Amino acid sequence: WYFKRSVPRSLRKRLGKDQIVESLKTRDLRVAQTKRWERAAHWEAQFEALGGMPSGDQHTTPREAYRAAIAYLREAEPAISVGMSAPDAMTDLEVRQDILLDRAISQFGVDEAGRPMNMVPQDEAQWDAIKDYIAERRGKPLRAAIAYGMSISEAAERYLRRAEKDEEEKTLRQYRTTLRLLNDFTNDKPIATLAKADVGKFMGVLETMSADWGKSPKDKGLALAQLKKKYAGKGKPLSNRTLNRHLTAISNLWEWATANGEAEGDNPTKGLHRAISRADDKAATYLSFEADELQRLFTGSLPKDPIVTEVALVSLYSGMRLEEVCSLQWRNIREAEGVLYFDVTAAKSVAGVRKVPVHDALGWLLERRKSPNDPVWPGRRDSQSISKA
Repeated sequence: WYFKRSVPRSLRKRLGKDQIVESLKTRDLRVAQTKRWERAAHWEAQFEALGGMPSGDQHTTPREAYRAAIAYLREAEPAISVGMSAPDAMTDLEVRQDILLDRAISQFGVDEAGRPMNMVPQDEAQWDAIKDYIAERRGKPLRAAIAYGMSISEAAERYLRRAEKDEEEKTLRQYRTTLRLLNDFTNDKPIATLAKADVGKFMGVLETMSADWGKSPKDKGLALAQLKKKYAGKGKPLSNRTLNRHLTAISNLWEWATANGEAEGDNPTKGLHRAISRADDKAATYLSFEADELQRLFTGSLPKDPIVTEVALVSLYSGMRLEEVCSLQWRNIREAEGVLYFDVTAAKSVAGVRKVPVHDALGWLLERRKSPNDPVWPGRRDSQSISKA
């Protein structure tokens, strides 16, 4: 009896052959079958060392094992069994499948039909990659790929890194909390498999939470189960406005995932946003200061930190947001046709990028202009610390 198997196409030049043929030095079929696995394992190790099919191990996640396997298969283009071609030779795909089956049987045993009772996740991922590759070569859709797609946690991290350019720090913190808890709730499933039912059930959990949630620094980093124990069914519940903010974070994540080819289909938050009542709208409306209120505010006991007062005055005379004012550098004060203006570039949205005329009452600010790249307030405070002050 002889052991035969094909060499992966990507390794044939390096080995100088397209097939391995070795005598097993026996006429006994049972002995030959045992020796076959020894040689198969030997050559699998050799091919892997030369850059062949990655084996995957306990330190590799199933997703990593699947992606590494199918990436290799696509590059190496190993032969697949079609009809009666080379019936006595084993392709590298068949060898790998037999090794995976043999390993599963030795670890978990077989059922009544002779199939493995179980398979470790990394091996199952490789098995799925081989099946998907064979289907792909035959022009059929990949069935397992979606289960090994980008996880919610990875998608969230990449989305939030991108959102740093457009969102305020406070908004990013809120989004990060929402997506961390969503990940916790869904056991970090692939983002492509996130369904409306998942989001609906998650929001059902948040509906039970008290409005006191998030006000304590101790809440940061707590798992969803811990937060439920601490806040579920206790006190006034979260407002519809707050619940909608959580939905917006999930919606934005999904839109990012679809734009980057990691998901497709309808947004799973569609139709789940809560109605905002007129009472809620009225309660959330900011009222402008009256002249006498401003008079009392700026002639009373002013903050010890003069920067707080200066920032407040610039906001008052420009209408700019607090974060926009705090991020000003001297180069953001420009002149066009004899008119000085704030060139707002650190806006919350694209629509917020604008030019704001410098009011005459802010002349005191212009008198101390320095190097263009210096901040207006050296060692400037961020918007959060200014708000607290």
